[in-house]
Amino acid sequence: MLSNDRTRMLECIELHRQVLKEKGFRAEPVQDGLASWRSIMQTVHIANHCLCPDLNADIGPGNSFCWRLRELEHGGLAAMIVLRDYGEWRLADLLASGRFFWSPAEALERGPLEFEELPEAFLRVEGRIFHMGGLFVWPPYRRLDLSWHLARMIRWVGFAAFNADHSVGIELPEMATARGGQMPLHQYGYSRVAKLAASFPLDRKVGLYLTHASRGEALARLPHEMAQISSRLESHADPEEIWAAI
Repeated sequence: MLSNDRTRMLECIELHRQVLKEKGFRAEPVQDGLASWRSIMQTVHIANHCLCPDLNADIGPGNSFCWRLRELEHGGLAAMIVLRDYGEWRLADLLASGRFFWSPAEALERGPLEFEELPEAFLRVEGRIFHMGGLFVWPPYRRLDLSWHLARMIRWVGFAAFNADHSVGIELPEMATARGGQMPLHQYGYSRVAKLAASFPLDRKVGLYLTHASRGEALARLPHEMAQISSRLESHADPEEIWAAI
């Protein structure tokens, strides 16, 4: 039998999918080792290095997941977001070892990494960790709150389907500091964000911020999230349909 927490997470995912359907989109689960996400992201020249299966040989169908949004009327791609499950780690070790970013062989070749001194809340993170990211919304479908829904849907998959304890992600400075640093917290539903590195060598040298939310923190916000989604459904519902459902 599903635990009560997991049942509520799955119910929340379905509420998100209902709202997206009313907006004109179909949310498709894809579990192909992030291959289709990587292929499509190459066409728009955007990809999160940590989530690319060609750069991380241990990414496969069993430890990754993708939500793909299609426009209902014509079937065109509207948005994508993915996750990668790292398994059991101390977050500090996952970062310092390089395994957060690269395959074991490349991490060994690169040697020790240096990061900013992270706040204590990050240093206490230990357990099953997944990385959510790779979000892209095609220009015609922006400003429709698709990212708000997808970020929460992929997080619930990580906690419900992968039984993870912690959700983490990385942000570039322009996103991490947007709206006074509130973008990752309010739009994407993280609990904290902190600078990870001022200049980090991926495809090019970039500044990176780390984001995190624990399972417990996400669950504490679940009732409010479900109320938010339900209000969006009610605001778009036909009065006759509401009457028929009573």
